[in-house]
Amino acid sequence: MKSDAVKQALNDTIQAMDDCKWLFSARPEKDNTRNRKFPFHKVISSILAFRSGTPNREIIDFFGLDPSIGTSSAFIQRRAKILPEAFECLFQHFTEKVDEDSRYRGLRLLAVDGSDLQIAANPNDPESYFPGANGQKAYNLLHINAIICPEYQILKYSTTNRDGYREYKSNPQVCANCPTRALCTRNKNFIKTVTQHIWKPYVDMAEELRYTERHKRYYKMRKETIERVFADAKEKHGMRYTRYTGLAQVTNWVKLKFATMNLKKFAIRKWEDAHNLLQILIFWPQYAQNPSFA
Repeated sequence: MKSDAVKQALNDTIQAMDDCKWLFSARPEKDNTRNRKFPFHKVISSILAFRSGTPNREIIDFFGLDPSIGTSSAFIQRRAKILPEAFECLFQHFTEKVDEDSRYRGLRLLAVDGSDLQIAANPNDPESYFPGANGQKAYNLLHINAIICPEYQILKYSTTNRDGYREYKSNPQVCANCPTRALCTRNKNFIKTVTQHIWKPYVDMAEELRYTERHKRYYKMRKETIERVFADAKEKHGMRYTRYTGLAQVTNWVKLKFATMNLKKFAIRKWEDAHNLLQILIFWPQYAQNPSFA
């Protein structure tokens, strides 16, 4: 799902909640009954956009320098009138709209970017609890780096192999009695392993940018830049046909060809730089006498 569609789904969900905002008000008969400087839907949207700044700074960043915007104390009062269940409802309905139930090798992809999610402080959870330092308040931090299987069990990060792939493995004690294990793995140790390259997030980012209007114009330049390299390799360096058998031999041969092409490009540019410098040295006396010569 594209980012514009996700944003529209979020706005539609907030607007639907605004139509029945009394359900999420601490005092339904009084709270959120009049149009004020901080309406219900704006408060919800701004809270989602807030980061870690002061209320005044966050309000300015979200609403802009509008003199008609209320004060931070007014915003805090409006925020206190909204029940916590409002955000739970927002989460449930929003995820229903954007959840396409997409699968990665048969598994539901949750997060593989190592994101950190800060939640409310809970000293009873020592694995995620951080006491804070230098006057900072205590907090709990979740490191989201896992994959969810069809039975909503977590495949935890195990290691990164030498080829640059992160490995996520399931818990064999859970998979041993899983009713849908045959859909995931036939491993005799009841371990499902999913791999993903460390550069995968950047590949996804590049793929997303490729469909923007700006990068569509850049993409048309492939035939002038990137594809010319392959054309030169085929026409001038004998890569139209392979002369070796076996993946390893062909891979080494191709790497050697492109390394040679890079050295050739480097040598040409060095020669051009030296040639330009030679022209400057030759014509410098004439330029010094008559600057208009250049």
